[in-house]
Amino acid sequence: MSSPTANYKYQALGTHLKTNRKLQGLLGALGIFVLFAGIWALAPRVHHPSSQHANIVPGRSKDAEGNPAWTFADGTVFVKPKEVAVHALVFWETWESGVVGECYLRRNLVKNGGLLEKVIFVTTAKDPGDLAALEKVIKSEPEVYQHGVTRHMASRGVPHSAWDGIELDPEVLYIKLDSTITYISDAAIPALVQHRLAHKAPLMISANTINNPPLSQLHARLGAVRPFLPEPLPPKPTPLTNWRTSSLPLLPPPKAGYTPKAPKSHHRWLPVNATNLDSTPARYDGDWTGWEVAAQAHYSFFQNAEIAGGLAGYNFGAWDMEYERLGVGMVALWGKDAVEHLPVNRDEAGFWTVDISKKLKRHVIVDGRALAALYAFGTQEEDGLKRTDVLQRYKAFAKEFCV
Repeated sequence: MSSPTANYKYQALGTHLKTNRKLQGLLGALGIFVLFAGIWALAPRVHHPSSQHANIVPGRSKDAEGNPAWTFADGTVFVKPKEVAVHALVFWETWESGVVGECYLRRNLVKNGGLLEKVIFVTTAKDPGDLAALEKVIKSEPEVYQHGVTRHMASRGVPHSAWDGIELDPEVLYIKLDSTITYISDAAIPALVQHRLAHKAPLMISANTINNPPLSQLHARLGAVRPFLPEPLPPKPTPLTNWRTSSLPLLPPPKAGYTPKAPKSHHRWLPVNATNLDSTPARYDGDWTGWEVAAQAHYSFFQNAEIAGGLAGYNFGAWDMEYERLGVGMVALWGKDAVEHLPVNRDEAGFWTVDISKKLKRHVIVDGRALAALYAFGTQEEDGLKRTDVLQRYKAFAKEFCV
């Protein structure tokens, strides 16, 4: 039997609870927390792949049967189904940029742990040196590399495409690349293939290409484009062996903004001591097609590549182009989708990403994981990009990392 004093204490506590709404709320919240904690403790666990590995190591591997596999940064593992064939279709134009991109193609061959079973080269090159370089490349991998078609175009204005004149297999997944692709991240081709197989609705899956106007604008908003300007008085040209930008001197931001005048000779671009892009080409070229914004985008890539985790800043997940024009420097497309709509009757980008995409109501999706770099398109190279050392820096970068 409880004492009168104890009864009084419990009665007082009960009265206090009835009159103190704040205390009632706290006890109610505690009860709900205990209830959900119990449910959580009894529920079966569903782990995200990344939570199952204390130390995720992205990159190539093999599954239990020895098939090539790829582990993405989030811990998901992709193994290409055996019945799916992946071929590269490469539009070769000049040897200078072509040999840089070929290094990454070789790195992605099945025999090197990649997904590419065959590489088909298509060219419109006329220069004997460019054609000889292509033949040398093909002979270096005779079992995998093939010379598809050589077409001599009357002028640069004539519509042409890597797809035209090729005997395409409807059941093959093609990775189409321009010859001016000068960087392909290790995750790029696995990401394109995985995305293409997982999503049947889109017309094509595009890589996240640096120097692709719609994506360049997005990269700038993500902070991946850095302030750079051409060096006013370039030093005497010397063989370039270092792609890094950390050793370059800083430029002060120009007081009057960017003036589109670059040295006519071989020159570097230097980082600007600024926290924004206001004094650079990125602020003045609204459509992001000029050679100056291309140079700025490429130098930004080199700066980001030098920073630990810097290239992750380009990743925006999946991006639906919503029928907006997009450069097709590196895309994944089923052979059956290409065969049904050839020949290409205008510029390739407009044909696929606008005309055919709208006609079929099938969108073009960019996979942010599939980072690549397009050295030049249109007249960028002739307008001024060839007067920079950008291509030499990509060669130096490939020599160090594309092995």
